[in-house]
Amino acid sequence: MVQPGSVFAGYQIERRLGRGGMGSVYLAKHPRLPRRTALKLLNPDLFDDKETRARFEREADLAAQLDHPNIVTVFDRGVEDAQLWISMQYIDGVDAASLDPNTLPVMRAVRIIADTAQALDFAHSMGVLHRDVKPANIMLSNAHTGPERVYLTDFGIARLRDDGGHLTQTGSFTATIAYASPEQLTGAPLDHRTDQYSLACSLFWMLTGTAPFNSPHPVAVIQGHLQHSPPALSSVRLGMPAALDAVMARALAKRPEERFGSCAEFAEAVRAALSGAAPVSGPHGRVATTMQAPMATAQGQRIQPQPQPQPQPRPPHLSQPHSQPQPRPPHLSQPHTVGTIHGSVGTSSVTAGTGPGMRPMAGPLTPPRQQVYSPPTGELSATTGALSPMRKADGDGLRSRRKRTIGLSVVAVLAVIATIVALVVMDTSDDSAPAPTGAISTEFPRMVPRTSPGNGFAEAGCVSHDAAKEEELWDGQASTGPDFGAWSAAWGCMGTDGLTATSYYLVEYETADEVRRVLDGLQPIDITHDALGGVTYPNYHLPQSMGHQHTMMTSFPGPPRGTFLLYTMGMHKSPEDFMDWWKSLPLS
Repeated sequence: MVQPGSVFAGYQIERRLGRGGMGSVYLAKHPRLPRRTALKLLNPDLFDDKETRARFEREADLAAQLDHPNIVTVFDRGVEDAQLWISMQYIDGVDAASLDPNTLPVMRAVRIIADTAQALDFAHSMGVLHRDVKPANIMLSNAHTGPERVYLTDFGIARLRDDGGHLTQTGSFTATIAYASPEQLTGAPLDHRTDQYSLACSLFWMLTGTAPFNSPHPVAVIQGHLQHSPPALSSVRLGMPAALDAVMARALAKRPEERFGSCAEFAEAVRAALSGAAPVSGPHGRVATTMQAPMATAQGQRIQPQPQPQPQPRPPHLSQPHSQPQPRPPHLSQPHTVGTIHGSVGTSSVTAGTGPGMRPMAGPLTPPRQQVYSPPTGELSATTGALSPMRKADGDGLRSRRKRTIGLSVVAVLAVIATIVALVVMDTSDDSAPAPTGAISTEFPRMVPRTSPGNGFAEAGCVSHDAAKEEELWDGQASTGPDFGAWSAAWGCMGTDGLTATSYYLVEYETADEVRRVLDGLQPIDITHDALGGVTYPNYHLPQSMGHQHTMMTSFPGPPRGTFLLYTMGMHKSPEDFMDWWKSLPLS
């Protein structure tokens, strides 16, 4: 930590504004000019990390190109004593995440979003996608210095729209799960409408105190973004007009082409809905022709805008959204932390401590929905293996309804304190119906919960799956994952055990013969017999799958567990480390 009063790169340090997974931000005096700046320093231990270093430098390079009154200005960057730094505009104020949605005037929230939309559209016109829009990255200057100004900041994971030299690994992304678009989660191509989706999520939080898909279980949040329609604002906060629900539904459409043509268009539609103007068509309506802004390539060339054809209405998404918002447990206030493990560490102002609790207000949030609002900076930030919708088999590959393939699309969520791997599978069933996973819960009570979602071994986040109610044959990464055959029920659990990122599936079958068919169909690189709790288990070591260094299928000898399989995945440094984790499982 740089001490107050010391000099770093010529800047006199006054105090630390905040810190995050990559470094810290300090308030400092400029060495030559009579002004204060925000000095962002990368942690020294990350100096040799090429990807992190490149992302840190790119933040300065991209933000320096964006001269806009609603974007934090970057002044300079450099290296001092093997430590990277960025000097940027200091905003004397707070970020939007520190606001209390219970007392925030609606029109102030709309103005904040509208100003942020202007900043985003300008960045998009320069070919830059922000990719991490959230309340914590929207700065608000103190009103005592004049009218409140809105600033978009933290371009640490921004990218030129047509840049092929991505800084993240193939099939990964860095963003904040609560505000991430479906295309970010699935690894699909991104455009300016990705930022619009995140902006709409931010407005939802500012008006309700919760993100559209709020849950303590990351897998439920991800499933919400991919499969569920967002809850109507009017059902969460009293007094919101139904016209605003249509606006939000369009901005939060699963397909980018069904959203608004620009962020400013979205913001204007919000204003119109609140003023009682003509309603906006829903997400499956036609979208007006828009002009793509010129894009700056990585080589600095310009691509002239081209008119885009009007998208035709499409059939509903494979996973039909739930018609009613699902009830959520209260999400307790999280400490206001700065930064993410792969994103930038914040900007020029930080509000410490937890957010305020619920207060009485005019136009209250609906009490049963949310008792305590949750500052969004506690949300997980992620580098994930992309979630891909599993394709329906055709020809000879079409299996019977009873023969399903469990989706092995994996989300490796890197939060500030943990890495979580999510196994997300389509579920179009009625959420009120009991899942047939009771036998698994009874047989493995310390591995999986009894209700879904819930917590399993080592606080893993678990969700249940029922083959009989998953009508579509999904096949996420079938080319790299095993074929689970005619499974009947399963629990998928996301580990919270740090950078080892271990996860597991417990799968049930109707007969031991079906288990044998699955095992016979595997192509293991090795088969070992390993003792755990006085029992010896056959372990089928499989090739690397979806970024996981180690994957393994465990079978159970004889009754009563002969109809179960355990599939485990981990990103451990060595096979020995992975097996040490496996031997810690409470299978007995």
